[in-house]
Amino acid sequence: MKIIRKLQSFAAYDKPVVLAMGFFDGVHRGHCAILDYAVATAREIGGEAWVMTFDVHPLKILAPESAPLMITSI
Repeated sequence: MKIIRKLQSFAAYDKPVVLAMGFFDGVHRGHCAILDYAVATAREIGGEAWVMTFDVHPLKILAPESAPLMITSI
């Protein structure tokens, strides 16, 4: 697993990337479907599947009082 923390790092990558983006503090069936699709698509185009996740749930910023507890940490 590679962890990229700066967007500038993407510029140095020359293969196609299929990016699954979301808040992945745990992986449930819906997340698995998204990740499986990203992997299958990446294989079809000769690229790699990547995941972009966030350190906090979006609601923690938009509506802190409604934010769920995290299942796992980064």
